[in-house]
Order: sequence, then structure tokens, then C-alpha cells
Amino acid sequence: MLIRFEVENFLSFKGRQQLSMIADKDTEMEQTHCIEPTGVNLKLLKSAAIFGANASGKSNLLQALFFMRNFIIESTSGEKMRKKTGHEPFKLDRKTQDEPGFFEAAFILKKKKYIYGFKIDREKVIEEWLYFYPGKKKVLLFERKIVEEKNLELSASEEKKPRYTHKFGNNFKGEKKKIESLTRRDSLYLTVGAQFAHPILERVFSWFLGFLRPGIAQGTRGLTVFTLNFIEESDNQKKKVVSLLKSADLGINDVKVEKLKKEQFTDFDKFPDEVKKEVEEGKIFDIEMIHSAISDNNEVTANIDFMNESKGTVRIFELAGPLLDIIEQGGVLIVDELEDSLHFDLQKKLLAEFFKNSTEAQIIFTSHNVQLLEDRLLRRDEIWFTEKKEDGSTELFSLTDFKPKPRKDKSIKNGYLNGAYGALPVLGNILSE
Repeated sequence: MLIRFEVENFLSFKGRQQLSMIADKDTEMEQTHCIEPTGVNLKLLKSAAIFGANASGKSNLLQALFFMRNFIIESTSGEKMRKKTGHEPFKLDRKTQDEPGFFEAAFILKKKKYIYGFKIDREKVIEEWLYFYPGKKKVLLFERKIVEEKNLELSASEEKKPRYTHKFGNNFKGEKKKIESLTRRDSLYLTVGAQFAHPILERVFSWFLGFLRPGIAQGTRGLTVFTLNFIEESDNQKKKVVSLLKSADLGINDVKVEKLKKEQFTDFDKFPDEVKKEVEEGKIFDIEMIHSAISDNNEVTANIDFMNESKGTVRIFELAGPLLDIIEQGGVLIVDELEDSLHFDLQKKLLAEFFKNSTEAQIIFTSHNVQLLEDRLLRRDEIWFTEKKEDGSTELFSLTDFKPKPRKDKSIKNGYLNGAYGALPVLGNILSE
């Protein structure tokens, strides 16, 4: 479970901003919207919904989460041998362009609270740290810090490259020096240690890999494949996807899926290598949606190719696999623009099913649909806003940051649209010369 995420000096984030999943003392919708994980004295929220104007930084917050996850997973991969981190600092201030970015996540793993984070610039890792709470106090596992160049004593023949100091807690055992020697300046100690099956680092790495899921954005590649693989795993999982499609009132009664083999293509040898690889790895499917309708008092069925389905049908199919998977397995699902191609009632349905059936899952999503602020769909501490400040940076804040807190009998949607919480666009005369 994610407890909080912090980011600084990345994309539109200049100063440090925090997204917290800790619930306040309010008991509103507590049974369906909150989780109290075993082993830690915390009440966590199942969702965080982020609203704000275009270009205010909503998607950048999700990108920051994606970036942290992907850098952890890929910092030692062959594709990163270019000796760059991929970090993009805040660019509207000359000072921040040369300063490191900050990324930190607090989360629950094996009934204990962990804190992991790092600072990086475009070229290298500056700092990296991992703590945990075996009891009430925070305990160091490891800390890695760059040695400032002015403190380095280099001979004329030595290469001028960054060096690091390492500190280890008493609970951190294993081949510390070996991992240290194999960690490049643009790689993370965590990632290298996980590759060498260090028990603690492997568990933390696996949390970012498996529990913090890849994000869902408009046009995200691979989501259809994810749902198809989810269907292929068992008949029960296929039934759940079909049940979700039926409940969405799309006129779909079943899904027919066939994994295509290279022998089925007469011109397979002419395919690009990338497509050949996907076919051989079983990532190319033929999908048909089986629709039914009543005609002259008789039920009529028809198979419709997935490519001919509406954007809304494709979107709900893409969401079905990841959503059902985290409900079953637990995890943090990140969705950019939840409303993309979906009717409001369908958005309500998806969220209601998630809150009702999830026990160890969380969803973090952005939206422009202010109707989600009504009808008691969300607790007040699940509602967040992003606002662009005068210097072009993003400020992230919760509805519960306002004092006094908005009353439950007041319309949050109307308050937002009337400017009570900020995070609205300031529009000029769009068609003026």
C-alpha cells in the first residue's frame, strides 16, 4: 500500500509537493473507501482523485510516479548505457536546471512501513536511501551519498568521476561491498542489489515492479494485451471481464479471443522484426466482441471485430484487466484522465465496483469531470487539486487543506466551479485578435 509520494524539481514541480494517502479522522464512507493494513497503525485511502485546469500539472504528478518506478526498474538495463538518468528538471528557473530532482515514496511491505527515495540530476545519482520501521522508530537500512568534487583527492592519472559514501544499518546484511562496486553513477544501489537477489532490496524492488502498476493514459500501449492475458489465465477471469462489459450496457455478451501464430500469416517473413517478435511472444490476438440484440422478438447475435468497436468500448476493455487484477492481487493503479471516452455513469460504476470489492488496492487518477465531486462518490480527503503558480510551477493541495473544511452538506462541485478552491483556468478572450 502506498502511504505517500513526494517529488521536487521534476517537470512542472519546482518546490517539493506531497500526495498523501493517509485518511483523516472522518468516518464518512470509511468501510468502503479506507484500509487499515495489518501491522501498522495507519488508516489509508483507496483513492486519490486529482482535478485542475489544463497544463496545471495533474498528468505531471502521475509522470513523476511513472518516472520513479521506471528508473528503479531500468536503471541498470542495457538501454541505459548512455550514462544518462532521463531526469527532466523544472525549466522555468535557471537555478533548478542545475539542481537535482527529489523522489520519495513511503509504503507498506510485509506489514512494515518503508521509506525509499533518491536525488538525481541528468547525469548521475546524487543520493539514495532506504529506511524501515521495525517498531515505532525509523531505522536506517542503507544510505548512499555522492562525495562533493572539492573533497576528492585525485591523482593526475585518475578519471574524474563521482564517488560515493555508503552507510548501512545493523539490519542490512549481505554482499554490501559487491553491490556497491557494481553500481554505476547513473544506476541505483536498490536495482543492482535486487539483481543479485539481496533479500531486502529484492522485496523493495518487487514492490515497485508489481504493486505500483504501470500507468494508464490515453493511447497507452499494451493495455489491451494486459486484459487479453488476464482473460487467458483462467475461465473465471474471463467471466469477470465479460461481466464487467455486460454491466456497462454495451450490448456485449461474450468475448472471443484467438492468439495468432506465425503459421497463420502467409507473408510472415516480410513483417518488421518488431512485429515478428510480438507474434512469436504471443502478443498478437484476433479479438471479436459478441453482441446480442432483440429483433422481431428474437435474439440476434453478431461477432464484431474489436477494431470496429467504439472508443468507449475499447477504453472499458483496456481498463477491465488492470482494474480487476488489482482488486484480486492488490496494487496501486494510476490512471490519467479516467473519463477518457467514458460516459459519466460508467465512470461512477467503475469506481463503485472498485470501492466495493477492493481490499488491498488503491487507484490514483486525474479527471476534468467535476461531476465526480458530487453524489458522495469520493471522501473529501480523496480530492486533490493542482494549480499553476505565477512562476509556472505546480502546487498540489488537498480539499482538506482548507480551513475550515468544506461542510458535508455543501456542494463541492459548485464550490470548485465558483473558485473557492482555486485550480481553475484563467481564460482570456479566446477568439480575440
